Amino acid sequence: MKQRYVEVKKRIYIEAFCGLCNRLEIFVLAYAIHRAFGHEIVLGWPELDVLQVEGTRRGTPGLWGRWGAARVRKCDSQSFQNLAHRRNIILRGFSGPEEWMNAVYEEAASKLHLQASLADEVMAVFRRIGSRPVVGVHLRQGDFPLLSGQNYDLSQGGLCAVPVWWYEWVMQAIVRRQPDACFLVCHNGETKTASLLKKNFDVVEVPVANPYRSDPRHRSARHPVADLFALACCPVILATPVSSFSHYAANVLGGESVCLLPPPRMSVGEPAVVRIRGHKRLLDHWVHACLHGKNEPLAPSLEGIELDRRADFQWLDSLRDQ
Repeated sequence: MKQRYVEVKKRIYIEAFCGLCNRLEIFVLAYAIHRAFGHEIVLGWPELDVLQVEGTRRGTPGLWGRWGAARVRKCDSQSFQNLAHRRNIILRGFSGPEEWMNAVYEEAASKLHLQASLADEVMAVFRRIGSRPVVGVHLRQGDFPLLSGQNYDLSQGGLCAVPVWWYEWVMQAIVRRQPDACFLVCHNGETKTASLLKKNFDVVEVPVANPYRSDPRHRSARHPVADLFALACCPVILATPVSSFSHYAANVLGGESVCLLPPPRMSVGEPAVVRIRGHKRLLDHWVHACLHGKNEPLAPSLEGIELDRRADFQWLDSLRDQ
C-alpha cells in the first residue's frame, strides 16, 4: 500500500493586539518571512472589512495554531533564519532584521487595497477642497497622554501627546504664508481637542464614523482607515512624534509628505519645528529619529517648505478594491 504524505502548511498569524499601523509594520516582517520561507500570512484584524491585504487570508490561530507556535516579539537575523521550519508563528512585534525587511518594504505596502466606497469618500473630501493647498494634521491624543500644558519633553515619556498650542503655532505660521490653506485634521481622543483648532482655522475631516470597538482612550470618532489614507494624500503633515500612524501616512503610503514635528524638547514660550525625513524607511528609524533628534531644525516662518501644494489623491484609484 502506497503511503500518503500530506504537506504541512506553515502559517504566520498577526492578531489585533495593537494599533493598525503597528500591525502594518508587523506585516512587513511577516511578508519578509513569507518571501524567504513560504509561510502563509493569516490576519485577524477588524479593519479587513475595508482593507484588503493581497496574498493573505483572514483568520486567527485558534487552539491548534497556538500549540507550539513560535511567539516572536523581536527578531534578529539569526532568529529570522530559525523560523524557516517553524510550522506556526505568532508575530507580536515589528522589529526585524533590516536586510530582510528593507528588501520587501515597498512591495509589502503595495499589497494594501482600499474598499472602493471608502476610497471614494476620501477622494470626495479633496475634490470639495479643489485647488486649495492642504496640510494634514495628526493629533494623537487619548492613548498618548498630555504630560504638561507648558513643556514638551519626549525624555519624560516617548508616547506623549503634543500640546495643541504647538499645532496652533505652526498652523498660524502656515496661514501667514499661505492664507488660503486648509487643514485636514485626523485625531483620536476627545473631540473637543480638534474643536479648538476649528475656531481659528479652516479645518476639514473625513466624514466617516469609526465602526470599531476598542479602548476608548485610543478610539477616534472618525474611521481610522479613512483617516490614514486621507492623511497620506497631504503634501505636508504636522505629525505626532513616535506615532506609527504619522509615519505610515507621511512616509509609506502614497508619495512622500513633508513631515513637520516638534523637537524632542520645547516649551510654550519657545516653540520650535523640525523636519524628519523617513520616506520608505522602517518604523524603527522613525522612532529613533523622533526620540534622538535626527532631524532638520526649521525657521519659525517655515522658509523652504512648499505650502502651496494641493492634495495628491489620484494614487488612491490604483488601490481601490473592486
